Amino acid sequence: MHASTISEEEAAIPGTSGGDRDRDGGWFTIADPAKAIAQCVENHLSLHKEENPLQLTMDIRSSPTEQDMALISFYKPPNVEWGRPLNCRLEGCSNIKFQLSN
Repeated sequence: MHASTISEEEAAIPGTSGGDRDRDGGWFTIADPAKAIAQCVENHLSLHKEENPLQLTMDIRSSPTEQDMALISFYKPPNVEWGRPLNCRLEGCSNIKFQLSN
């Protein structure tokens, strides 16, 4: 196979074209699927950790329908880089205090 040619299998996997191999962390060559996906996730998150975080805000006092709409609004925008950090704010109950981080 020519050095600049990629296999059909690699072409079907996002991020595995020849120019991306330095950034992909080699996850697609790992035989164990669980280890491969863990490496893929770790690599993807590390590539985007310095970007502006995604923002999700939800008022838990609102109706379930309004809460669903908040989630839909969060996930609806096109071309979102989901590897970015996430800031999640739940409003309405002072007894719930937690922070998600990686």
